[in-house]
Amino acid sequence: MKKSKKSSFIQLVLMNWRELSRDKMNFFFTLVFPFMFILLFVLLSQMTGDSKAKIGIVMDANANKEVQQISEFIKTNELVDAELVDGTKVNQLVEEEEITIGLNFSADSYELIYLDENIDQAMIVRGFIMEIANPYKGPEILLTQMGDKQSDIDPLTYAFPGVLIMAFMSLALFGTAIPIIKMRRIGTLRLFSLTPINKLQFILSQVVTRLSLAIVQLVVIIGIGVAMDIVPTENILSIILVSVLGLCMLFSVGYLMGGLINSEEVANGISGGLLAPLLMLCGILFPLEYLPDSVVLIAKFIPLTYFGDAIKQLSMDATPVAPLGIDLLILLVTTIIIIFVAVRTFKWDQPTPQKNKFNKKKVRRGMNKYGTSSN
Repeated sequence: MKKSKKSSFIQLVLMNWRELSRDKMNFFFTLVFPFMFILLFVLLSQMTGDSKAKIGIVMDANANKEVQQISEFIKTNELVDAELVDGTKVNQLVEEEEITIGLNFSADSYELIYLDENIDQAMIVRGFIMEIANPYKGPEILLTQMGDKQSDIDPLTYAFPGVLIMAFMSLALFGTAIPIIKMRRIGTLRLFSLTPINKLQFILSQVVTRLSLAIVQLVVIIGIGVAMDIVPTENILSIILVSVLGLCMLFSVGYLMGGLINSEEVANGISGGLLAPLLMLCGILFPLEYLPDSVVLIAKFIPLTYFGDAIKQLSMDATPVAPLGIDLLILLVTTIIIIFVAVRTFKWDQPTPQKNKFNKKKVRRGMNKYGTSSN
């Protein structure tokens, strides 16, 4: 008997795999679209990583031979773009990010002027200077960091939680809710209701299929993040645990939608219409501090905000919306509530329109009134 139950459960899991891959629309949004976004993420990182530093050089026309050699060496180097700039405007150009680094040659020092986020590139230029200049006998090499404020978060680092959560949302909405609605519409769920399979077995088979796919997505995204040095290796386990909790919340939303909505077209419209706005509204694609106060207030009432906040706290130095423990508590309570509602509203069969029942009763009453036989 146990073997029979185990075999039927395995068959359910395999059936779910076939159901996911058979529908082209769901297959695209569940499997292809997230990995296309990951590929775009990687290409963007390569383009950003290959961008050249812009060097603004300040020097006199009668500069000495060493200064001329350094200037020529930097100008001909393929790793940077260099040009002469006005010495009175070099600080302004650096602050406005018109140039990455200002290099000011004077008689007693060589000064590198840069913003704090460009310190790595400043060190590279410093290395160029030291290849030619004599650090012991020549002018002193000064490093001048502009501005007192913290550097903005790297866009690629900030995009990591967005890529991760977008992949999970696609799986939860397009890969969970819509297949359930379709199975109910074509009568598959009604057939399940006539078998010994209960709701728990059916949902577990769905969860196993989608969770295995989500783990693949998670491993790929975290692997890319570690390779690009935007995910702290010491927080990988914590990110995985938070992701599993967030997945449970999103899957419960998918099952709730699958139980409440009867039309695949409506579900597609709601899923497509909610995906991008939620990612932006909840501070996952854009920092909340850049949004109006009224929008931030709304975002604090959306549980997805706290999923993104938890991932960001573990993967970057960002301003938190709430302490990590509060984020996790909100996710856990939300998941429990939605699961309870989803189980209560889950339907095996497509509901019969009330209008048809009313019309049938009305016809029968009319026939009885006039003594007309239905035969």
